[in-house]
Amino acid sequence: MLKNNLLIFTEDDLLSGELIKERNADKFSEKYLGKRFDSKVNVLRIHDSNQENFHLKKEYKPKCTVYNIITYSEIEMLIILNEHKYEQFKKQKNIKPSDFCSQFLDIGYVKSKSYWENYFSDINNLLYAIREYDKISKKRDKTKNFLN
Repeated sequence: MLKNNLLIFTEDDLLSGELIKERNADKFSEKYLGKRFDSKVNVLRIHDSNQENFHLKKEYKPKCTVYNIITYSEIEMLIILNEHKYEQFKKQKNIKPSDFCSQFLDIGYVKSKSYWENYFSDINNLLYAIREYDKISKKRDKTKNFLN
């Protein structure tokens, strides 16, 4: 989505011009926040749990706003939605989205980056699945929308 300019920020807006995969707040602060910035830094953390801790030290808090973007569902749910199989999925009892993909869609292991890039090579399919997930999601909280 970043490469297709579908977010409210661009690659030029990224710190160091790249995605940063540092999960530890102290290491992140040490490596990236010691610089001077003209304005407040927005930190967008994408993760799959409310339980993850990322607490900036007191001296860095005024420099940053941290947004936690939580991917509640398993990523395979996007495939189910894109394949228009959500109703069939709901009828199955106690099955994980990954197992449904394997058993009913004949799609095995799908956790690799290359698989996702290939599967969603048409960015419109990814956008469709994300929007469909947003419609069915029960975990609605008042969060910022980063889609353009």
